[in-house]
Amino acid sequence: MRIFSSVAIHVVIRLGLQVVTPRKKMNPIADLFSDDEWILLQDHLGIPRRQQQILKLIVEGKSDQEIGEDLGIALPTIRVHMTRLLDRCNAKDRTSLVVFIFREFRRLTSQQDGSLETEP
Repeated sequence: MRIFSSVAIHVVIRLGLQVVTPRKKMNPIADLFSDDEWILLQDHLGIPRRQQQILKLIVEGKSDQEIGEDLGIALPTIRVHMTRLLDRCNAKDRTSLVVFIFREFRRLTSQQDGSLETEP
């Protein structure tokens, strides 16, 4: 039984996150973002709605097959969206895409925290 997807493991290793082994299946990366934070990040990146859905499922560690089943779309369509997401985020593969999303989120939230501190 796989607890973490390989993408999640690579991201955890590359970013130096500490993860406690769960008792039930979960994804440590997807659980870091609330729904509101996803909306903020996706609006910031200007990603179309369908690509937003696919991106969220990628971060959750889903395969193309699982994404197709969840969204009811064909594998070639998923691959077109994947190519566009990779190009938009200047990433070479799924792992670097997820790392980019996490770093962009951290950069975005740190900018917001900084702007909140400067207000009177």
